[in-house]
Amino acid sequence: SQFTLTGILDDFPGSSERVKKIIVPFEALATGPRSGRQAAWRILDNNGNGHVSLAEFDSWVQKTLMLRYPSQQEGLLLWKAFRPSYIRAFLDAADITPDSKIKGTSASNDDYIQWMEFKHSCRYLCIYGLMFDTFAFIDGYGGEPGKDKDDDRRIDSNEWNTMYGKVSNSGFVGLQGITDPTAVFRKMDSDGHGMVLLKEWCEYLKKTEIEADTEIGQQLAVGDSDS
Repeated sequence: SQFTLTGILDDFPGSSERVKKIIVPFEALATGPRSGRQAAWRILDNNGNGHVSLAEFDSWVQKTLMLRYPSQQEGLLLWKAFRPSYIRAFLDAADITPDSKIKGTSASNDDYIQWMEFKHSCRYLCIYGLMFDTFAFIDGYGGEPGKDKDDDRRIDSNEWNTMYGKVSNSGFVGLQGITDPTAVFRKMDSDGHGMVLLKEWCEYLKKTEIEADTEIGQQLAVGDSDS
């Protein structure tokens, strides 16, 4: 079925204007014609080997945003602000197809994005961008990604207890209707170190979306062996 985040964006009234700008070009690729994705893939896989590394993916995201928002380096600043979310999108997309060794190398398919995973990677840039936007809002007690000097890329219990209610209108089900914030924080803090890192944050939101069988959860479950 065709997947669009347009309606889902309406469920994120607290999301920054910047994440909405991030979503525009990648949502268009994910939901648009195959020919558009093929043209983008040729740019992304510029050596034509069929395997796109994280460095190539990151560079392509940068170029895409800079082309879309050329004025006053807006695209470059957007790319920098949301950069932590790209690796999460890349890693989740890269393991969609079955893993296998790449002939003549020590690497495997899960180290790269293949064409079959490209459409999903565009969707995931949108979804993980939204996850990071909410994470960055709590981290440092508010503010926007890339503009908040108090962000340290982790959420402590004080930040969580102060801010969790302010993201209860989020489209992510794991942030809605929280009655025991301490218990939720413990679930997020999977290594028990008293801080929630972006990786843990994304894993928790992904798990709760999949368990609730939401539209986002269905997209995130693609290729997961345990789903």
